[in-house]
Amino acid sequence: MKLITYDELYKVVNLLHKDYQEDIKIKLINSDLRIMFELLKPNAVKHLSLSYFVNYIKYTALGLQFDNTIIIYLHNIKKLDKQANKEELKLFIIKTLFHEIRHIYQQRYKPHKVDECYTTDVGNGYESQWEERDANKFSMRMMNKHKKDINDLFNIDFDWEVIWQTLYIK
Repeated sequence: MKLITYDELYKVVNLLHKDYQEDIKIKLINSDLRIMFELLKPNAVKHLSLSYFVNYIKYTALGLQFDNTIIIYLHNIKKLDKQANKEELKLFIIKTLFHEIRHIYQQRYKPHKVDECYTTDVGNGYESQWEERDANKFSMRMMNKHKKDINDLFNIDFDWEVIWQTLYIK
């Protein structure tokens, strides 16, 4: 049984303003071999430094976006919390989707704010960059704003909230 379907993900995208819904493609990857294949595509490689590529291989990256495509690494999300149930994992996926979709929005509507010196090197200012702070803030706001709709869509019957980058199960 699948953890989450494309239909469910697009229903989540439809909760957002129309600016976030235009020409979005979503890919779900659930294996190491597939992640290598996707990362070696020319359009993906131009966005990645060597250390970020290593982070993908080490299972620390959850998602990536380029050219209106969002890639979500399900096998990495499953490794975030090995005790997480299916509904909790879906929440991690949705949070990642919101984060990556905000990056597409930034490139479309705020190109003047996108950092030309963007670094993918974790530990070298990655999380302090405007793009990442903005995407994290957006993801948190959308998760909390659409909590009832998300719960209804996925039949989630426990209380949760997102504070900054962390999902809290109450």
